[in-house]
Amino acid sequence: MGTLLVCPKCGSTEVAVTAEQMFMANTGEHYCHSVKTQDHNAKACCLDCRWEGWRVHLMEISCRIEGAR
Repeated sequence: MGTLLVCPKCGSTEVAVTAEQMFMANTGEHYCHSVKTQDHNAKACCLDCRWEGWRVHLMEISCRIEGAR
């Protein structure tokens, strides 16, 4: 069994999270990944109902993953 993240408003699995990076303003050199997709404070949205929030607000549901034993 695995888990899926779902929208807290409509229950859809069509959710997306945002990764954010920082770059040096004068050189364009990569500085760091300030927010990764697995971070709780990553921005999240539902592609079905257009809900917007944070990854921490997405709900986890158990599911059977095909091919898993």
